[in-house]
Amino acid sequence: MSDDLLANVTGNDWDEFYAQPGTEIQQLIDQSICGCEYDGSSWTNAAEALELAALMKLDVDSHLLDIGSGAGWPALFQASNTGCRITLTDISGEGLKAAAQKASDGGLGDRCETILTGAEKLPFASGHFDAIGHADVLCCLEEKLEALGECRRVIRDGGIMAFSVIHMRPGASDEETREAADAGPSLLGAPADYPAMLEQTGWNIEAYSDITAGYAGILENLQQQYELNAAEICAQRSEERYREFLAKCQAKRKVVTQSSVLRSLFTVTPA
Repeated sequence: MSDDLLANVTGNDWDEFYAQPGTEIQQLIDQSICGCEYDGSSWTNAAEALELAALMKLDVDSHLLDIGSGAGWPALFQASNTGCRITLTDISGEGLKAAAQKASDGGLGDRCETILTGAEKLPFASGHFDAIGHADVLCCLEEKLEALGECRRVIRDGGIMAFSVIHMRPGASDEETREAADAGPSLLGAPADYPAMLEQTGWNIEAYSDITAGYAGILENLQQQYELNAAEICAQRSEERYREFLAKCQAKRKVVTQSSVLRSLFTVTPA
């Protein structure tokens, strides 16, 4: 989480991100913020991960597809708590390599597979999965409609998709949009609002929650952790990287506090 400053990047960029050795202070901050040490690149904490698992009705008979899995958070955590099978997908081979190792170390190797692929063209048969999850992934994708359409194709009738997404407030000004893009992720804009895009791609919305307040709380906590651990971060990374982390966090807090940027949780089923 402490390195979650990338957006609109390539697979090679994410490979570089996940190939960086974790630091002790980064792991402590991740544990404080999200309750995990999975090198998460979303803003999902442990409580939210369990809520998502419940919304998707995951159990030992479920096969979950996780989009933009990175190093495995939160899907590995969900699998360990529900007994479901998981297929992890990402554009980063290094991220999936880390996820596969974590799955093996956690005794999930026989229930986990990793596939290197983007969300806009999934290499699976139609109706293959019982559930689909993704945490703050669509806000990093250019081809949002294509990704939602592919998710609709590969889920079975009666399946459930649950996901969080960071997005612009409907009606935000051009200036607010530019400021939010600079704070990251840079692809917060969308061709339409999410309810419209979901309808267009064949989904029914079963439940919706505005979870912006929790996101704001995480960012506040993260900034406090950076400031409390400044010396350790500078020593284990560099002063330049510390200032970059802090500035990005402050920029995110600003656009969230002024309500330019929202975070939402959707539960949807095939139409």
